[in-house]
Amino acid sequence: MKISYIVSYLNDKGGTKALSKEIGIGEKRIRAALHAAGYSFKNTNKRWSFVGEGEEPHDSDIMSFLPKRPTTNKAIKRKQNKPTSITSHTNSHNDSPKREHKGEYTYELKAVSTFTDEEIEALKLMVHEFIEEKANQTPRGRLHDRTLRLNKETTTRKTIVIDKNVGKRFDEFAARVKLNKSDLLTLALINLMDAYEGD
Repeated sequence: MKISYIVSYLNDKGGTKALSKEIGIGEKRIRAALHAAGYSFKNTNKRWSFVGEGEEPHDSDIMSFLPKRPTTNKAIKRKQNKPTSITSHTNSHNDSPKREHKGEYTYELKAVSTFTDEEIEALKLMVHEFIEEKANQTPRGRLHDRTLRLNKETTTRKTIVIDKNVGKRFDEFAARVKLNKSDLLTLALINLMDAYEGD
C-alpha cells in the first residue's frame, strides 16, 4: 500500500482506526511507519504532512517503513518450550490456511496458541480448583466472599428504625455468621434494590 494513499486517506477521511481495519495493520504501527517515513501529524490543522529530509516518499510502500516487532525473552522461552500451535480457518479440500485478499496484498489467516503444554495443564488445574472450590463453598462462605468485594472506602452513616423482632433476628444472625452488621445490611439493601428498583 503506497504512502500517498495512506496520507490522503488520513487527511481526507481521518482516523487511523478505520484505516487499520481496511489494510490490516495496527494503528500504532501505521503511525510509527509514517513517522519513520518522515511524516508528522500537526494538531493545528489535523493533517499529516512531510517534514523529513530529501524527497517525499509518495510511491513507497508503507510496509518498508513498518517497525520490526521486538523479540522478547518470553517469546524466545516459549519457542524453546515447544508451544502448542493450532491453525484454524482451513479449507475442507486441503490443510492450507485460508487466504484473504485485500487490495494488492494476500493475508494468511492463522490462529496460533502461544501456550506451552505445561501452561495449558496449569490453566486446566486452576479452572478445576476454582470450580471445585465454588461447588464446595458453604452459604456462609459465599456471603463472606460478597462482603469482601464491597467498596468500603465510600461509606456513609444512616440511622434507621426497624421492628424489634427483626432487629433481634438480625443481631443473632450477624453473631452466628460472624460478619459485620454494616456489611450484611449493605448486601441486603443491594439485593432489595436489584430485585425491585426497576419496577
